[in-house]
Amino acid sequence: MTFESLKIHPSIIKGLKDVGITEVKEIYKELLQLDHRKGSALIKSSGSSLDELLLPIVHHLAESDEKQAKPSRIGILCPTANRAIEIEQWVWAVGYHAKIRCSRVTQREEKTIQEQALKSEPTVVVGDPGRLLDFISDGIWELGGLDKLVIVNADELDRYKMFNKVKKIAKSIGPQTQMYVQAQTYNATVESLLAFMPVHTKCIGFESLMSGVGPAIALNSRVHNYYCQIPERSKISTLMSHLEDSKTQRIVVSAYSRKTIQRLFKVIRKKNWGVVSIDSSATEELKRERLSNYYDKDYRILLYAGLSIEELHLHGIGEIIYYDIPDDIFELVRSMQLLDYGYKKQVVSLLYQDDLKAFLEVSKGIGLAPIKIPLPKRSPRNNQEDAQASNQKAQGKSRAKHNDGQKAKYKNKNSIKGTPTSNQQKKKGTKKQSTYKEVEAPRVNLEELDQKRKQKKLSKSKKGKTQLARVSVKQTKGKKTGPPKNESSENPVKRFFKRLF
Repeated sequence: MTFESLKIHPSIIKGLKDVGITEVKEIYKELLQLDHRKGSALIKSSGSSLDELLLPIVHHLAESDEKQAKPSRIGILCPTANRAIEIEQWVWAVGYHAKIRCSRVTQREEKTIQEQALKSEPTVVVGDPGRLLDFISDGIWELGGLDKLVIVNADELDRYKMFNKVKKIAKSIGPQTQMYVQAQTYNATVESLLAFMPVHTKCIGFESLMSGVGPAIALNSRVHNYYCQIPERSKISTLMSHLEDSKTQRIVVSAYSRKTIQRLFKVIRKKNWGVVSIDSSATEELKRERLSNYYDKDYRILLYAGLSIEELHLHGIGEIIYYDIPDDIFELVRSMQLLDYGYKKQVVSLLYQDDLKAFLEVSKGIGLAPIKIPLPKRSPRNNQEDAQASNQKAQGKSRAKHNDGQKAKYKNKNSIKGTPTSNQQKKKGTKKQSTYKEVEAPRVNLEELDQKRKQKKLSKSKKGKTQLARVSVKQTKGKKTGPPKNESSENPVKRFFKRLF
């Protein structure tokens, strides 16, 4: 196997001969194939052999400069300034014939000189993460449009207190940027970096590890991955019980179709938790508006369907619930990467019995280890809800009594009239029932009724006359008998004048 058989650019072959590299290694072929696929990789190599990591990068730059009008951009992060100097010298020597421009950014040099170098837009920028973050915040260097991000000596980042700075840069790159991580040993720092690398990251040189290496395996110890086996036709009730028990402020619920999230939206809205729904049919403007409402108005639930979770650009999420299992199982890994590391960060999948076996097999194939949790219990009602329920029951009982009284009065009236009530009337299309006996209505003679009415009136008038006669007799009995009194006898003054004259 030769450099020509690997189709390495001729100008790069000249540079390799200049630095004394003539032997072809197997790792060259793997990295070149990975570069054509534009995939990310975790590479195990010694610190002294820079060609194992950098040869595919300079080959890519030499080819892209000829084919593309816009030159490629590469960023290389180093934990120390000495390592940055070594890499800059190697890239300059091997890429001399291909005219690859490289600039070094470290804490040792003056910032003004480095600023001028970055403004000239070099193809490769090598430096420590701290100084690069300063230039990024000042707007002098941008991560947008970066083709590759290379992290060298990742196993030593924690030793030089560079891990958080590297993590900040790595999480700020776009989804199209390839990411290469080089390490000599696999430790906790490398595992932390691997946890937020792309889900299809290839690990080269770590095949001897028994536990396996990959983003999904690295996430198992950092984010809780649960699943809940639910009975038939109880998925919505299980989801609502879980949401009531959960104390997480921001929760994302993923469903398969738009109809499902519409149905869930109507149910969750009654709880006054604040809910927003987004689906694939929504325009970009509508998505931005609803996401801004979700964060600005402090809503709790976000429902989405028909989208990848990477398209939503979420942050600050504490829990993700999969109401329906996605077609791409790597969506679970992306969801776990979205969650910030910490207490109670979890992904929960709701599964029927028919989907359980396939879900566990596929999860095991990509390195996930989901844990089964019991069904959530329904939370007891609080005192206010109990008081409202008791009041509603009391009102219902009083209304029932009132309705029963009205029905009883109506029945009595109908019984007097001799006709059945409206509830007792026969329905159309039903069989005849022998509940009531059939009674013929009696025939009435109108002349006889008129005579009876006249007799009643006469009897009433006679009774009135007899009563008046009795009252007059009683009044006469109570009066004294004697001659009628004159006016003079009644008036003493008149009696006096009568005696005088």
